[in-house]
Amino acid sequence: MFCKMIKKLLLIIVTLLPFLGTAQSTGSWKVHPIFNATPQNVVDAGDNVYYLISNNLFRYNKSTATNETLSKINVLNDVRITQIAYNLAKKYLVVVYDSSNLDFIKADGTVVNVSAIYDAVMTTSKTINSVSFTSNGAYFATNFGYVVIDDDDFTVKESHVYNSAVTSAARVGELELVSVDGHLYYAKATEKHNALSDFKSVELVSGVITPINDTRFFIAGASQLNTYELSASGDDYTFTSVELVSAIPTTLQATPAGFVASFYAAGYYVTFNAQGNKVAQVTSKALASTQESDGSMWIFSTSGIKHGSAAYIKPNSLNIEIPWYMFYMPNQNKLYVVTRGASQIILTQGPATAVNTLDCATGKWTDESPTPTISKGGTFTPMPDPNDPDAYYLGTWLQGIYRIKNKQILVNYYWDNSPLRKILNYFCNTFIAFDKSGNMWVAENSNTTDPIVVLPKDKVGQTTVVGDWITPSIPGITTNVTNQRTRFVITPESDIKVQVNGDYAQPFYIWDDGGDPTSSSIKAKTFVTFPDQDAKTIDWTYIFDMKVDNTDRVWVGYNNGVFSFDPKDAFNDGFCVDHIKVPRNDGTNNFDYLLEGVQVNAIGIDKQNRKWLGTNTEGVVVVSPDGSQIIKRLNADNSILSSNQVYNIYCNPVSNSVYISCPGSFLEYIDETPAVETYDNVFVTPNAVDRAFTGYVLISNLVTGSYVNITDSSGNLVHATTATGSVAKWDACDEDGDRVPAGIYYICASPSDSDTRDVIAKVYVTR
Repeated sequence: MFCKMIKKLLLIIVTLLPFLGTAQSTGSWKVHPIFNATPQNVVDAGDNVYYLISNNLFRYNKSTATNETLSKINVLNDVRITQIAYNLAKKYLVVVYDSSNLDFIKADGTVVNVSAIYDAVMTTSKTINSVSFTSNGAYFATNFGYVVIDDDDFTVKESHVYNSAVTSAARVGELELVSVDGHLYYAKATEKHNALSDFKSVELVSGVITPINDTRFFIAGASQLNTYELSASGDDYTFTSVELVSAIPTTLQATPAGFVASFYAAGYYVTFNAQGNKVAQVTSKALASTQESDGSMWIFSTSGIKHGSAAYIKPNSLNIEIPWYMFYMPNQNKLYVVTRGASQIILTQGPATAVNTLDCATGKWTDESPTPTISKGGTFTPMPDPNDPDAYYLGTWLQGIYRIKNKQILVNYYWDNSPLRKILNYFCNTFIAFDKSGNMWVAENSNTTDPIVVLPKDKVGQTTVVGDWITPSIPGITTNVTNQRTRFVITPESDIKVQVNGDYAQPFYIWDDGGDPTSSSIKAKTFVTFPDQDAKTIDWTYIFDMKVDNTDRVWVGYNNGVFSFDPKDAFNDGFCVDHIKVPRNDGTNNFDYLLEGVQVNAIGIDKQNRKWLGTNTEGVVVVSPDGSQIIKRLNADNSILSSNQVYNIYCNPVSNSVYISCPGSFLEYIDETPAVETYDNVFVTPNAVDRAFTGYVLISNLVTGSYVNITDSSGNLVHATTATGSVAKWDACDEDGDRVPAGIYYICASPSDSDTRDVIAKVYVTR
């Protein structure tokens, strides 16, 4: 089909200029809470029950019997919660954040934010260690001193900077009490005490102070819970203690009848009367709280919350402490989330393998951890089975490779039935990729004899395969014995293999077996550094992520930013990588290298071939398909990210959802960038193509799914293709696969195959 040669001079000029500006786009957030590890607190607040676990706060409404996740999206003013405390007398909940920000949730649901400690400029840590309540306000003990908030108008009433870590502070009767480093400091509240030297002190185990009345208080100390009775002795005071429980309570809070202390580790809770005397001890591996008129308890454990003998109620949530690996199973419309192994970001070995799935239609989370349990060592590179839409593979640190379907372990490949090696009695460290033919390639870092092995497609998934594995003859390849940080990809179209150990200054290996892993003439290249497009050298300390984009191009996140390359070019003279430049657009030709000096932990690639770069210190940076334009930045200041450190990132291939894992949270960003409806902002890279160039010309910002023709200056069809998302690619060859001669070539496109395709851009091929 010939193009209708409509003049679009302005549009063509735009395509010849650097891609300017920073595009703005919108999106919305969804919090996927984590319900894992030891419960932190539960508070019966009358109409609602609040409970905190994994630094995620939930609220159960008694009248509607509904659970709600509280977050910055709906109620709160910050993101990572360290503790909660309830003032029974004034009916408000305090939410304490690791930033030292504070929220007060009143009985009517109104939220008052007090950011005084958070906003304070000081060199000392502002961490809040404990909270106590008295009639004159709420006391917050910090690493610098303590602060008193007037809980009538929620303003700062007192601020005491001692440059010492205060475990607890409270007012009991006429005394101000401060617990610091094995001493209890005390002074009359009417006296000035601008320094610890203004107090008198008695040697006591440091602990959290909870006032009982004007003369009594609890201290939860190093190994026990005591009550203390204070009495005046002239101008001084004496403190008489009674040991109540030989354990430290996880929580201690007021009830209408007195107090309840939960000893989670010991497996019981204890009730006390209004004078602080022990009433009863109840066996329960849970936390307890009550404001019920009959004294019945709300119980919180790893099973959820419940009232009395009722069944447990658990919120819709993940049960993985640190969600890490992600992949999508289109046949099920489910996102799979898997636990981690060791990496440069978290060096310790991962926990027992756990798998959670998110039904992308209903939003429901399900624990689909395989059985029997894979108990030790951590997980690496889970990979969907290309031959079975309901099965997947898991590489592990200790036990080889598992094939899993419907939660059942069907096959385990390890040292008895494969060339995988058991090194130092436990290493395996397997990383999996499938080639174009469906063969399963495995990189094993601990294996210096057979670092790369292949299971042929017709044997993949079978149990009896001992003699069927292939050890390809890859020139120059080796591995680092103790490294668990490999990155291994296979490009889906060109079938090129790229592997890097990822550890300190380890080389890249790129090879092409021509689709035959048994070949004795595999083309291979080893790179200890890369030349970039300006003949400069790119080297690296650590490689953190490596992904293949929608045009078969490999993107690498490393300790100093990001670069990309077409692996097909690696075997040609003049090969170089693209050290991506972002124009400054300041009237000069100056530019900055994309995220230079920033560690890039993770790369996600969306349907439009945009790159979502998860960094170690800058949050998420979203860039155009070629990386030359920064589209948006998402960080802890302008979003609900709990940290600017991003562990991993994954773009759902069939929706606009992007999943982000970072410390303390697992989030979904629904990108609401309007679909491209015109060809007004199409851009082409590279625009001047040397005939020696062997990569792809990328035509970006197309209407999704566009039909594209490329013609010569006479209007003759040279190549026809269809866009993947908003990007089409051309290898600068004609339909017969021959390199096109030098000249101007016109790019014509339309949203429909039946429409006339208009000229939208042009590209130059030089000699």
